[in-house]
Amino acid sequence: MAHNSSTDLSVEKASTPDRVLAAGPGVPLDALLDSAIANKLCTGAAGAVSIDGKIVWSRCAGKTALESDEAQLARARATSVSESSVSKPPVLEPAVSPPAPITTQTRFDAASLTKPLATALLVMKAVESGALDLDAPLGKYLPEIHSQAAHIPLIALLTHTGGMPAIPALERFFPDSAQLDRQEALAQLFSIRPEFAAGRHVEYSCTGYILIGAVLERISGMLLGTLFEQEIARPLALSCAAFAPRILDSGEPSAFEGAAQTEFCPWRKKRMDGQVHDESAYCLGGHSGNAGLFLSLEDALVLGNLFLQEGISRGKQLLRPETMRTMLQERTIGLEERRSIAFKLHGQDTADGPLWPAQSFGHTGFTGTSIFFEPGRKLMAVLLTNRVYYGREATAGPIVAFRKEFHSGVWRAFC
Repeated sequence: MAHNSSTDLSVEKASTPDRVLAAGPGVPLDALLDSAIANKLCTGAAGAVSIDGKIVWSRCAGKTALESDEAQLARARATSVSESSVSKPPVLEPAVSPPAPITTQTRFDAASLTKPLATALLVMKAVESGALDLDAPLGKYLPEIHSQAAHIPLIALLTHTGGMPAIPALERFFPDSAQLDRQEALAQLFSIRPEFAAGRHVEYSCTGYILIGAVLERISGMLLGTLFEQEIARPLALSCAAFAPRILDSGEPSAFEGAAQTEFCPWRKKRMDGQVHDESAYCLGGHSGNAGLFLSLEDALVLGNLFLQEGISRGKQLLRPETMRTMLQERTIGLEERRSIAFKLHGQDTADGPLWPAQSFGHTGFTGTSIFFEPGRKLMAVLLTNRVYYGREATAGPIVAFRKEFHSGVWRAFC
């Protein structure tokens, strides 16, 4: 088994065989990650499995990016110009971080893992302090919200039953991605109407979680990333987990160096390199309740431990045990999907696949990330990839199949 033991994951490692053995038709987990890279599902991946806080498997493979044909061509042109002693400077491609090997410290765009690992945790911190009431209507905290959305209880937004549209597509209000206005983006967000009455259906909604992020900013007086750093990252000594370091004068999020790169974006006219992939989160300067968190494999394991150890990780009681139980309680009985606050509970179409039991729960991220838990065994599986690097459409089907194969391999190997 290939471990990345050079970096301390801050979780005790269990005694394990030298390699992962997947029973039956399963493929060993190391080989699965390698095949994903070879088959152009992603350029890099980091995965780990822990049981009761002990890492039983981990693997980092591939690189943060590939050297594009365009970049090679630009360098060839630059070399040609230099050799011909022509004084006119060459036109080069926009600078990007050079490809680097994936490690346990490589930052990945967490995408929608932001919802459970940042936004929902901050909500529960606010509930514990008395600053938030989950049953209170949205309009209590955002009085300028559209009148039809003002009555939606916060708990409905947190369980995707609030009736808000799936995607706000804030980028449509900003034809030039380098001329953004966060206040205008929030005003457009606050004007959105619900599509159905709260509590009637489960409709996965980034819009709802962006609104929750706005609520957290309103009651704290801080950007979401600043609040996350103060309430979660600093207490847990997370080395990489963060939102955009700052918001530029253009309104764009500043970039992290050395992160796993994601998709070439036609609207932004560049490959996303250390900036949030999600367009609406980008319009908010990278500080958004639906996406914007960047984190490493080590960070994901530390955060995930909270959900299996009653709010404790790295010896720090971040949230009370009863708060964690409230967070993981099923809230959508009788509706289309089984949901708790922030998480999707095991079902026929969940990414943990057919072998994991009904009590399992987890979340995926659009960029190719996921985290799943089986509380009976205190099992956690983390998978970080940059699958959208090759294009969201080209990898949409393969990532679904790969996740199920990966989680089935985890179950066969360790359960």
